[in-house]
Amino acid sequence: MAKPGSPALGLGVFFIMYLTIGLCGQEETPRPVQSAPAPAAGYALAAEGGSLWLEGDHGSGFWGAGLSLNRGPFYGAIAVGGLLSTLPAFDTEYTGAWIKAGVDTALLGLELSGGLVHRDALQAQALGFPVSSDRGYGYFLGLDLPLKLGSWSLVPSVLFAQGFWEEGDLYWFFGEPQVPALVAPGLSLSFREEQGLYFRYLSLDLRILSPWDETLLSGHVNGFTGAYRWTRTGRPFGLDAAAGWLSLAGNMQGSLNAENQPYLLFPYAFYDAALDTRVHGLFAVLNGEYRRGFFRLTMSLGAAQVLFGSLNLDRHSKQKTLSYLGVLLFDGREEYGSWSSNPGGLGGAFFLIKGGLEALPLGRNRKGPRLSLTGGKLFALPWGYEPLVNAAFSELGEGGAAGPQAAGGGPSLTSILLSGLSFCCSITW
Repeated sequence: MAKPGSPALGLGVFFIMYLTIGLCGQEETPRPVQSAPAPAAGYALAAEGGSLWLEGDHGSGFWGAGLSLNRGPFYGAIAVGGLLSTLPAFDTEYTGAWIKAGVDTALLGLELSGGLVHRDALQAQALGFPVSSDRGYGYFLGLDLPLKLGSWSLVPSVLFAQGFWEEGDLYWFFGEPQVPALVAPGLSLSFREEQGLYFRYLSLDLRILSPWDETLLSGHVNGFTGAYRWTRTGRPFGLDAAAGWLSLAGNMQGSLNAENQPYLLFPYAFYDAALDTRVHGLFAVLNGEYRRGFFRLTMSLGAAQVLFGSLNLDRHSKQKTLSYLGVLLFDGREEYGSWSSNPGGLGGAFFLIKGGLEALPLGRNRKGPRLSLTGGKLFALPWGYEPLVNAAFSELGEGGAAGPQAAGGGPSLTSILLSGLSFCCSITW
């Protein structure tokens, strides 16, 4: 069922985690996924939370808290956070903890980071079919090595991650998904922190195992992104803009037979499938800032658009030969099929507005701890996903009861107004 909250939830998760959380309590534009902000000197304690999507009596939201410190060239941060969803199309809870530490000198730097992610039991809908999965977990490790040469800064980096899922419908009927390795090296080059070029390569391995640890499906995804960023800081106005290109290419193939998948295969003797995916698109983000005294207002406008690409699925299967009381039920025929689609036109946009009071002195003569309070609202709009969903349903089963249904006229006004809210409180000293 194509629920209005489902694509909006996906956009909300991405933009909240990469933009809203990162902005909490920070004096300057942060790097992505940095929930525990580091002040210019001393310590900072931050707590935040908000809604992603509300739909009737169900909803989804996030929370986070972090502590950071900065002493001379040394800095560090530790944070915890989570995502909770009770939406009919996605019912689960994610929790995680991450830590980073580094040293920053006039010439060289070093930053190490790592974290753990845990997911509770999942109840979801995949193309209209209800599926469940037990707990999942994963971890990531990161390394940055900044090098400064006068006004120039060169930062090579690398990220490694793994993810695993436990039993459930995905385990017994579809297999156990795994991410054996995600490797993402990157490189950035900036001039006076005002202009910069950013590049990152992605290598992702995927596997689906049977309950007996046999490989059912295996795949690999390669990705590349490059972006240019331009920043102008000042008071009362500041501006930050970025634009870039994203390319993804992947494939997944496997074979099901009576030995490795006895639950879902009947009446087939074997079922082979191969999926090939290529996507190319553009993205852009524009951030504006206004400061007056202790008041700060930020607005972000961004969009991503798939320009062209291809989704190709080829399958080959053979039925069993089976008769009952002299009636031939399955004649052992071989079947071939293919499905293709162009994801061009798939995209989304968001508008984020945040405002509040920052660095309010809690002591006399503007000394001592400082308090920051901010609130924000995110508006997200996806488009172009309906043709892909409808085409997938058509290939899987001629529509029917499980086919896509109308979303009942779209989201309600209450959902629009109460979704995408965020709040943050931080203290620095």
